[in-house]
Amino acid sequence: MLRISIAPIVFVLFLLPLTGCSTEGSLSHMSTPLSTGPARPCDPDATQETCNLYQNLLNLRGQGFLFGQQDPYSVGMTDGGWRGVRWNKETGIIDSDPDEELCSDIQAVTGDHPGVLAWDLELIFRPWRMQDNTETEKLIENIETYLRSRIVAHAKAGGLVTVSWHMINPVTNGAYNDLRGDISRVLHPGPEQDKLLAMIDRSAAFLNSVTADLAGNGKKVPVPMIFRPYHEMSGSWFWWGRTGISPSEYIRLWELTINRLRAQGAHHLLTAYSPDRFNSARGYLRCFPGPHQVDILGMDNYSDIRLNLKKFRKQLIIVDRLAADAGMPAALTECGERPSGSCRIENWWQKNLLESLETSGSSFIYASVWRNASEKHYFLPWKGHPLESDFLEFYSSGKTLFLREAATLDLYAQVPNAGKIIEHFQKKSTTGAGSCQEIR
Repeated sequence: MLRISIAPIVFVLFLLPLTGCSTEGSLSHMSTPLSTGPARPCDPDATQETCNLYQNLLNLRGQGFLFGQQDPYSVGMTDGGWRGVRWNKETGIIDSDPDEELCSDIQAVTGDHPGVLAWDLELIFRPWRMQDNTETEKLIENIETYLRSRIVAHAKAGGLVTVSWHMINPVTNGAYNDLRGDISRVLHPGPEQDKLLAMIDRSAAFLNSVTADLAGNGKKVPVPMIFRPYHEMSGSWFWWGRTGISPSEYIRLWELTINRLRAQGAHHLLTAYSPDRFNSARGYLRCFPGPHQVDILGMDNYSDIRLNLKKFRKQLIIVDRLAADAGMPAALTECGERPSGSCRIENWWQKNLLESLETSGSSFIYASVWRNASEKHYFLPWKGHPLESDFLEFYSSGKTLFLREAATLDLYAQVPNAGKIIEHFQKKSTTGAGSCQEIR
């Protein structure tokens, strides 16, 4: 059995109390890995629905995990490829219908949709990089209307929503992978910080506008989401990565972002910390902002999950134990095989993903793969793909939760659902492919 040696300074991070929104009973963090006692998000002003979601996600640990995909309703490969969002790079115009029926490659194969909808704030800010375009605001509103409709539909159907952010480089106005410029300038007053704060404020305004009647009582509330900023900071391919800023600067950037969002009234976000590959607990926690800023311990992995399962499972165990010790849920926030997707490895779904989480990741409450963008860049099989049957076996497992099962768990409800979760892991039988249909 793997033993993880963690320096005393690392333990200090997890001995800090987890504060949370007001409620009856103890506000202390979980005393045992599978405790179902009170546990609260790190935001002391978190909305009740966000508190409910956090408790219910904690109750998932050890039972199974929700499965999701990036942009499942916006792009896919079924019937030769389709686009819910069609972006004209020359004009910047979005060609989409926010009221059209929701389709996904997952539904075409299983008759069910993903339990997790993952999306990215990048799409909202693409027009910001267009020079001298008087239609920028109109374009952003068009994009926001489209995204809002998808998020609300998925949440009302009972699914989990996560959001990442491939943020524009606020120093150069370049893309998220533009490594030029002195990034530390965003941490000090000046035009670079002003641009960063303007993007955060715009994001908060949109996130606060995504409201839905989740309880069926006629009252709209902000849809709780898992917010995953500045991901894969252990790599060198993003401006917030290890070659752009130091660990202390990264933590300051994280705190600046989260505190600004909260100041703008965004109290419906659970925050997820998600490095890419690492070799130890110390390496994983290199840029960790602390439990007062993080709700979920995540990890991204596209390489080891394909090429080195032993190493991948070691990383799962590291995060799993850290999460259990801290009383926090864990998540495989991004995974898959690239560039052509996990669908090229026989039994990838059952062996590389499912078996790994079953044996090494009991604290993991969701796993998500990247989008199906093209035949050269996809991350799950579509109808008629050679590995369709492997994915169906994964879907039929007693450990995976797609949208149909997620809907039965009332993730946003206040009633503790630990027993309900166990009951509903008596898995359904595969229903087969379905036609595109609106989620209600």
